[in-house]
Amino acid sequence: MKVNWFFGLLVLSLVAITLFVSCATSETTTSKTTSIQSTPKSVTSTQVSTTASTTTKANWWDKFGKPEYGGTITLGAGQINNAFDPYNWMTAQGHHYDLLWNPDWTADRSSGLFSRRLWVPEYWVGNVAESWEWEDATTLVVRLRKDATWQDKAPMNGRQFTADDVVFHYDRMLGTGNGFTTSDPYFIGRSDAFKNVTARDKTTVVYH
Repeated sequence: MKVNWFFGLLVLSLVAITLFVSCATSETTTSKTTSIQSTPKSVTSTQVSTTASTTTKANWWDKFGKPEYGGTITLGAGQINNAFDPYNWMTAQGHHYDLLWNPDWTADRSSGLFSRRLWVPEYWVGNVAESWEWEDATTLVVRLRKDATWQDKAPMNGRQFTADDVVFHYDRMLGTGNGFTTSDPYFIGRSDAFKNVTARDKTTVVYH
């Protein structure tokens, strides 16, 4: 009697386990089927092409919004220039009434431009200079922008800024021409790398 009761209980247990496994398998299959049916349709080549064409490169300054002209910028200075003549200023060897080139302020702020005081060549961009190249180890050729002009006031009256203007500046500083025969003592130490500066044509300056 006890043996029959034990086998009856065992059979019922096996049946219950079989039904449980069957239900679990059914639920898993249904879940997988639902997941497959909910998968979005494949993107066509036309859709991919359209998406790619509308992608634009993000710049670090985009977060500031669209630039607006005008306004005021305040800069700190260790000393103030007391004359408009660049020859009377401590950086005359690099100024020609305006800079030939400037740092590229659009460079990423994590770049080397913002991590040191010196402007390394890879971060130079043209200002009055349009382009420049080293012809050899001691000859730098700078091509000026053709649209750079003086202010529209006497005596220049808005005329084009030329290579001769740059040459005059250096002749005056180094005593190498244009009636200047001696260099200014103030600039000897600052400009000892210069032999002279010449004009190859109206808009091409050559530094020797």
